[in-house]
Amino acid sequence: MQKNVTKKLAIRGLLIALAFGLSWLEAQIPYPFPLPGMKIGLSNLVVLIALYKLSDIDALLINIARIMLVGLLFTNIYSISFSLVGGIVSYLVMCLLKNKTKLDIKFVSVAGGISHNVGQIILSMIILENAGIIWYLPFLWISGIVAGILVGIACELVLKRMPVNLLLVVLVVMSTTLTACSSPFPKTYSSQLFAMDTFMTVEAYGTKSKEAVDEAFKEIERLDALWSVGLHNSEISQINRSEVSSVSEDTADLLGRMALISDETKGAVDITIYPLMELWGFTDGNTRVPSDEEIKDCLKKVSYLNIEFDEKDNHIALSSEASIDLGAVAKGYASDKVVSILKDNGIKSANINLGGNVYALGCKPDGSLWKIGIENPRPELGMFNALPYLGVLSIHDKAVVTSGDYHRFFTEGDERYHHIMDPFTGYPSKSGLMSVTVVSEDGTFADALSTALFVMGKEKALSYWKEHSDNFDTILVESNGSITITIGLKDIFKSDLEYSVYE
Repeated sequence: MQKNVTKKLAIRGLLIALAFGLSWLEAQIPYPFPLPGMKIGLSNLVVLIALYKLSDIDALLINIARIMLVGLLFTNIYSISFSLVGGIVSYLVMCLLKNKTKLDIKFVSVAGGISHNVGQIILSMIILENAGIIWYLPFLWISGIVAGILVGIACELVLKRMPVNLLLVVLVVMSTTLTACSSPFPKTYSSQLFAMDTFMTVEAYGTKSKEAVDEAFKEIERLDALWSVGLHNSEISQINRSEVSSVSEDTADLLGRMALISDETKGAVDITIYPLMELWGFTDGNTRVPSDEEIKDCLKKVSYLNIEFDEKDNHIALSSEASIDLGAVAKGYASDKVVSILKDNGIKSANINLGGNVYALGCKPDGSLWKIGIENPRPELGMFNALPYLGVLSIHDKAVVTSGDYHRFFTEGDERYHHIMDPFTGYPSKSGLMSVTVVSEDGTFADALSTALFVMGKEKALSYWKEHSDNFDTILVESNGSITITIGLKDIFKSDLEYSVYE
């Protein structure tokens, strides 16, 4: 009796150790989809072993312990939320199948792997308010099946000779973990943040990677508090209420840059677009189609020329009831700040993803280029063979920013209304483009320009590129399914789809 109790305690201890090792290893695996915090569920192995060797309650308690370990590893509410949902859903499914059916353990494991990923993707859709994520589901099913088969096979091997085989698995996983910790490759640190109304992920390599990422996130949160139109006391909100006459250095820097870019693009990108965004309901989610008269009245407030800004003393004044929103460039500016902070901390390799605004710092630790996928704007309609990505860019030290009509939109009748407003018409842009990707060394410029080119349309966008080809390259995706890339991307863009190269 005493021997049996001791054996069960030993198994529980080994399972918790295994959960820690697997959770740490999974944290080092970059997930191939833009869903922060999600992992493939290899640590389901500990739950499965507990279900078949111990009891349902043991499996539940060990699962909770695993989730707490994830909390210690990530200290991030979103990663913990994904782990909680994936872990609980997969536990319930595996427990039900184990107790109510006679399915082979590998089938139970596969069901657990699939349910783990399905639970996480539903959570992503809720948090990100983006139903388009559902189109990643087939690929998540595949990863769930693969992980489930691996976990099922491993579980069968362990159960054949307990606890010896379990001890061997723990030793292998923990030795792999320790080897990874002491490997000659640069120290890796990856973390997630929700700011500027989107998920952000920074993955950095270097001895001060954690310190650098933590500092970068503090800077992003500072900028978010400075520029959020949803915060009553933010500097932007105070400017819009005419409560301040001079602005901070960062705001002055960005206002000065936007004045220049707006002028160069003849107003195609305009930070005074905020009244239109409010009118259409994109600011609070109460979307509607305004009347022509409402739009006409609102357009009187929209013009970057309504901003009077003196760069000498950072003085600002708005006329014609104008109000500003830096949403079109804030993430790009933040990415430039993050790059600067990482470099100051000695980081030479990092992948920065601020809600789709990507910056690849240096090369990967192994010397290869970063691979950045260009999202398919219409997989749900079967366009571009329903592939998740149109192609892949191989880059280093570049920002990749995409503006498209497929993330924030609503439909009324048969009409689709997206959030990229044409400052000249007051309606969502009807330029014939579905998405525009800009590749540049300057994140702020890329962010602003992706919006401007979208509003311009293909011909004007390519004409603008001709005049500024030293500063950026672009990928234009038209509503008719045509893809055009500029010559600077010819050797670094790979796709199985047809596309034309503009010189």
